[in-house]
Amino acid sequence: MDVSILQAQFLRSYWALIFIALSMASLLFFSASQRPLNGRAFVSYAAMLLWAGACRYAARFNRRWAITALALGIIPLLAVFLRAPELNGLLEIQTVGRASFGAPSTLVLGVIWGFPGALLAVIVSVLALGGQGNAAEIITATTLLALMGFSGSSVNRLIRRLETANRQLLEAATQDAMTGLGNRRKLETMPKLRGSWMLTTWDVDGLKRVNDTQGHAAGDQYLR
Repeated sequence: MDVSILQAQFLRSYWALIFIALSMASLLFFSASQRPLNGRAFVSYAAMLLWAGACRYAARFNRRWAITALALGIIPLLAVFLRAPELNGLLEIQTVGRASFGAPSTLVLGVIWGFPGALLAVIVSVLALGGQGNAAEIITATTLLALMGFSGSSVNRLIRRLETANRQLLEAATQDAMTGLGNRRKLETMPKLRGSWMLTTWDVDGLKRVNDTQGHAAGDQYLR
């Protein structure tokens, strides 16, 4: 698939998620409803999408494991913090609310690692809850985390497709299709790379005669 098409698909999908979240936030934030799920939840979701995208970009520069350690390490720390008696009494945090602290980490690990990373974050978050709450609350909290993981995994899948297409395009632009060796564009980038490289020139006897008399297709076959 053409790289520009993949780029357009990724940008549309990613920003559509953020736009939907902010749109729902606007509707719920100004509504008169007193339900716990209000506009702030969708504002947070949009912010988490932006944060996850930034983390995924940073992960390209050999920071993937550091971000993973931070995302997983913050889950038990927040779990301990939210279990403080004075905080529980003040904010009346319920099980679903406690599970929300794992949502950013689940989204980030889903974006960076795909489904395995999201699953790991969900497991760590559920374990951090420590079995608090009834079965319905635990199921609801797990579903919330699973949705975050699905969102992150979907973004990861689009990013990987885009990176693969970019890599294939780069190879096609810098390699000779017949020999698989670097072409002039590849040569222009070599001085910027670390390490040693070698340039050789070849003079193939009879190639010009074959090209002139039988055509370039025959000349390519002659080289093979």
